[in-house]
Amino acid sequence: MRVLLGLTAALLFMSDAVLAQTSKYGIPTSHVPYNGAIQLPSSTVAQLPLCDSYNLGILRAVTDASSPTYNGTLSGGGTSKVLAFCNGTNWVGQ
Repeated sequence: MRVLLGLTAALLFMSDAVLAQTSKYGIPTSHVPYNGAIQLPSSTVAQLPLCDSYNLGILRAVTDASSPTYNGTLSGGGTSKVLAFCNGTNWVGQ
């Protein structure tokens, strides 16, 4: 209980400048164009991390998808920019 009260007090007395640096989700507010927006990390298909059960559910932005289809396995080398979702086995287009 003392720890909880101490943390609450510390948060109440933090300066507004410190609190304004990131949103409640840790996203830098200086890079967020609209209130509540998120910016996903982007990469090429080849740079995506391994898609396995450990990474299930990860979303990334892909900059070089080739002929992407919804829920189809992604391949690189193209010019399409799409969301990539790790389904536990493959990175698929969204």
